[in-house]
Amino acid sequence: MGLWFCPFRRQRVGRVIDSVLSLGGLLVPIGAIVVGGAIAITAMILRHNERIAKIERGINPDGPWPQK
Repeated sequence: MGLWFCPFRRQRVGRVIDSVLSLGGLLVPIGAIVVGGAIAITAMILRHNERIAKIERGINPDGPWPQK
């Protein structure tokens, strides 16, 4: 059968879910912190990739903006 049908595993998962849900009102701020952190990390990775692409093209990423 496998481990997915083990009753002990189901009890353990149920306890984890119960302990998370018992946080109640703290779930919203915790979720906001986790989502905010994920957004910040994604933005940081994108900025880094853009910087590397500029360097590969021979553009100084720290240089002045081009004048029109």
